Amino acid sequence: MSSWVRPVLVLVGVSVLALANTHESRADLLWFDGTLSLELATGAPFVDATGQSVALINNSAGLGHLFKLDLFGGISGSGTVPITDPDIVASFGLLSLSATVALGTGKLYPISGGGPLSPGKLPVLGELRLCVFVPGCSVAIPGPLTVNGTRGVGIGGPVTLGGSGIIRVTLNGAPWTIGTALAYSEVSSSTANGFWTMVTHSRFGFAHGPASLTSSTATTGGVIQLVTPISVHSNTPKQLFPSMFGILRLRFIPEPSALAMLLAGGAFLATVGRRRMRP
Repeated sequence: MSSWVRPVLVLVGVSVLALANTHESRADLLWFDGTLSLELATGAPFVDATGQSVALINNSAGLGHLFKLDLFGGISGSGTVPITDPDIVASFGLLSLSATVALGTGKLYPISGGGPLSPGKLPVLGELRLCVFVPGCSVAIPGPLTVNGTRGVGIGGPVTLGGSGIIRVTLNGAPWTIGTALAYSEVSSSTANGFWTMVTHSRFGFAHGPASLTSSTATTGGVIQLVTPISVHSNTPKQLFPSMFGILRLRFIPEPSALAMLLAGGAFLATVGRRRMRP
C-alpha cells in the first residue's frame, strides 16, 4: 500500500466512525450491494441501477434486528423502455419511458418484523421523461421524480411533468414499504365498447438475515427489499399511462477493499457534512 494511502484511510475511517457515533447513540456501519430499479407494473425493470456503499445501522443490541436504517446514496443509473400497449400508444402517442435515478439520503424504520414503515423519507432523485410522437425521445415531457425532498417517489405526493404546458402529467409517489405495494392502471376492454377496466398490480418487500430470520437482518448476508408504487395521470381524459414500481434491494456484505473504503468514506463524509451545514 502506498505511503499516503494508509494515513488517509485511517483518517477517513476514524472520521466516519466518529460521525456515526455522534449521529446515533448506538450505531454500526454495514456495507451493502444495492440495486435501485424502476419497472413497469406489467413488465421487467427498465432502470436497474447498482452501487455499493455504507449504511448506518442503529438498534438496541448491536447487530441483529434491524430497527433503523440511514442511507446516504451510492446508487445511480438510467434506462429506457418501449411502450408496446397499443391503447397507451394511441391514447397519447407515448412511445417509451426514459429515466435517470439516484438514491437520495434518508432514514427508514422500523424494518425487521414487517409491518408499515414509520414516516421516514428516502427520496429517489432524478428525472422521468415521457417520450412521445417520434422514436428516440427527441420529443418528451420531462419532470423530476421528487421535488425538494418533500414529495414524489419514495416520499409520497404528486409532482408535475410538463411544467405549465397544455398537457400536464402528474406523477404520484408513495412512501417505501417492506409489505405489499399496490399500483393501479386503466386498460381498455375489447368487449366493453370503449369502457375502461381498472387493473391492480402488486409488488412485495421483505427483510431477513442469511438464515431467513428477521432477527439477523442487520448482519452480513442480511437482505432488504423495499417497494414503492408510482402512478401516472394526465390532465386530459382517456389518456392512459402505465403504472410503475420502484424497488430498492440491499444486501449487506463484508467490508470491501481499502480503495473502495476510501472512495465511499469520502462520499459519506461529504454527504453528512452537507446535511450538517443545512440550517
